[in-house]
Amino acid sequence: MNSHGTPELDQVIAQHLVCCQSLLSILERERGALIASDQPGLLQISALKLARVKELQQLGQQLQALQRGGTIDALIDAHPGAPQLSAQWQKLMTLAHECEQANFANGALLDERQAQIRRALNSLFSSSNATALYSASGITGYRPQGRLYASA
Repeated sequence: MNSHGTPELDQVIAQHLVCCQSLLSILERERGALIASDQPGLLQISALKLARVKELQQLGQQLQALQRGGTIDALIDAHPGAPQLSAQWQKLMTLAHECEQANFANGALLDERQAQIRRALNSLFSSSNATALYSASGITGYRPQGRLYASA
């Protein structure tokens, strides 16, 4: 802590690194749970992920307070341990990008699973469940006769 009672820049970046590494691990676990269709595991993982995201938001606010309207690069350059801090910042940016990619991949898995469920539901109401109808010209048409089983 500095004389103003706020964490030092190196502490905030170090905390960001730990939190990002934890989030990346959680996202990897989430991917496994999505693939395995592990709903109880997904519930636990979602709670962990939410906690990490909130922690990152708080750390982001601390970082903004330290910047005082300046840039992060200027803040790092003015720090006595600038070379090491710059390397940590670059590592943090890399981790943040990896988290973004993992989250995007997990979102794609969720989208695919949703599409599979939609196709399965559509197959319940397919033409095999339809009644044949004839038009005035004698052409057969189908009208779905499915029932609604649930509604959100």
